[in-house]
Amino acid sequence: MANEFDPNEFNAYKTGPMDFNPAEFAATAAPKEGQVIPPTPSPVMEGKRLGAGFLHGARDVPAGGAQLLTEGLHELAPKGSWFENYIQGQRELVNRLNRESEEGYQKAWRQGQEGPDVGRFAGNVAATAPIAAVMPGAGAASLPIRMASGAASGALTGALQPVDPKNPDYWGEKASQAGMGALGGGASPLATGTAARVIRPNTRPEVQALMQRDVATTPGQTLGGWANRLEEGAQSIPFVGDVIKGARRRSIETFNRAAVNEALAPIGYTVPRNTPQGHQVIDAAHDIVGQQYDNLLPHLRVRADPQFVNNLQNIISNSSHLEPNMAETYANVLRDKIFHRFAPNGGMTGNDFKTMESELGRLARGYSKSQDAGQRELGGALRQTQAELRDLLERSNPAHREELRNINQAYSGLLRVEGAAGKLGTEQGVFTPAQLLNSVRSLDPSMRKGAFARGNAPMQELAEQGKTVLGNKVPDSGTPYRHMVGLAGLGAGAMEPSIGLPTAVSAAGISSLYTRPGTAAMRAILARRPDLADPIARGIRRSTPAVTPFSALMAQEE
Repeated sequence: MANEFDPNEFNAYKTGPMDFNPAEFAATAAPKEGQVIPPTPSPVMEGKRLGAGFLHGARDVPAGGAQLLTEGLHELAPKGSWFENYIQGQRELVNRLNRESEEGYQKAWRQGQEGPDVGRFAGNVAATAPIAAVMPGAGAASLPIRMASGAASGALTGALQPVDPKNPDYWGEKASQAGMGALGGGASPLATGTAARVIRPNTRPEVQALMQRDVATTPGQTLGGWANRLEEGAQSIPFVGDVIKGARRRSIETFNRAAVNEALAPIGYTVPRNTPQGHQVIDAAHDIVGQQYDNLLPHLRVRADPQFVNNLQNIISNSSHLEPNMAETYANVLRDKIFHRFAPNGGMTGNDFKTMESELGRLARGYSKSQDAGQRELGGALRQTQAELRDLLERSNPAHREELRNINQAYSGLLRVEGAAGKLGTEQGVFTPAQLLNSVRSLDPSMRKGAFARGNAPMQELAEQGKTVLGNKVPDSGTPYRHMVGLAGLGAGAMEPSIGLPTAVSAAGISSLYTRPGTAAMRAILARRPDLADPIARGIRRSTPAVTPFSALMAQEE
């Protein structure tokens, strides 16, 4: 038949004689004497092995403690005494029980397996976790105290691990266990604290307050401390320094906008985002406040009262510090623009008040923008007079008091912003937080500047927050610190041309962090997190006692 097996044909494919010997194969495949053949792994068997490892790992702790106790008492026992003989017997008993338990576990469950014993490690962690939980200082607010507590609990965790009875250097091994445990346990608060800070950075409250007002802080200003000092010094580095300077100027400009918007907050308005900084943004804010007055004034009437007369006399007395020609100009404005508009009975219509107030505001704006210091002081006196008139308007119209109070509050805030923009050293009306703080103090009407001394003068909080984060912290161009950073950036490339390209690439990378998108991204990374981040970070910090035994035992595994 065609399909019949032909031995000759089959043998043609063989390369050699068939030498397979079933008896010999069986002899070589059979286990040798004493050899343990692990059973075929199965999910059930693996689960039992993990459980047995967990129980044995939990037993390690009391076993190691008993061994430590008997070894310690044996060292302390008087030589040749009955107590030494008794402890020697207990020591041998503990070592024998530990050895038998270990041999039984290895034979029944490990069965020659290599690799980490996950179940046993978990049992060790579970048995030693209460140590870290009750250790004093585990929940302290101070990181050094938490690290000291973690090191102590880690050392105790390591000390409670058993030592092989065959090891002749018991105390050397015990010292190693305790030392590595202390190292791992002390590192656990640092690890959890770092993780918690990454998830929810511990951003300074003043930085958070400025960011809520859309102030564009730079990475150095956001982090503060050494990062801010390094950023300040890096402004001396060519190209990179110019980009950093631009970003820090934007932080000041956005602070200016935040200050203007803070002044406008009582009437619920903000200046358009595309309004140029400096005098123009202040003019835009005055226009907003003025429009609110214009809408309301036709419905109002004004009558002078003793408070208005007294406050105006105080302004006139304080105007004595003005230059003589400016003081004369101020007196003429009071006579021609204000006093002549009041009727003999002290009254005035809303429309007349509107005309008077608008003229006064126009004069005040003009003088406040002058390059002459004396004229700027005159502009400030006119602004104060305008504020007193608006207070009078509020008192004269109790039915509209709330609306007028909000408008007057907005105007009062703008006076402080305008005062800062008129300080010496400003460029086109862009002011620093320190200049705003100075203006806030100078316009504090309370006795002996009491409101400012207590920290509750109008706009003082914002000015102080800005000064802390954005204030005049950049050293002069010739300071040693800035030269040191600048030379470090340029000198390396000059001395070693081979690093020129990497230096240029690094400079481009750093510069990208100080573009508008770059600084926005860095603020999000460094300070902004969703609401869920806060409870997660707290949970990580509170998990330190649970992590400490894990870290201590892992350190001994290395």
